[in-house]
Amino acid sequence: MLITFGIMLIFFTGLIVILQRIKVDDKSFTNYAVGDRSFGARYQAMSFLNTWYPGAMFTAFGGMAAASGIISFYVLTYSLLTVVLMYIMAKPVWTWGKVFDLKTQPDLFSLRYNSTHIRTIAAVIG
Repeated sequence: MLITFGIMLIFFTGLIVILQRIKVDDKSFTNYAVGDRSFGARYQAMSFLNTWYPGAMFTAFGGMAAASGIISFYVLTYSLLTVVLMYIMAKPVWTWGKVFDLKTQPDLFSLRYNSTHIRTIAAVIG
């Protein structure tokens, strides 16, 4: 255990030293949250899917298959439809984000439902 924490301490100390030397800082929240919108909608969709798909497939859906049996085969259809839907929705959401300067999901929801309460509640919960 001492070795593990020692290695982690060395790693994080090295990371801090490197970041201080190259003086990496975010110029604005937009730069931090959405990368200055330098990535297109297609890249954003693939980025989301590359994080969601393995996490969902290997943890939640794997557990469901073990616990529920044959009913878990719906996952194949669900996952394929999600990939297609995400790809279709990525361009409009990216465009809304650029036009209305949206940085987070609560910003998107408050614009969509015309409510500042949603932004506040989502920010508190998240």
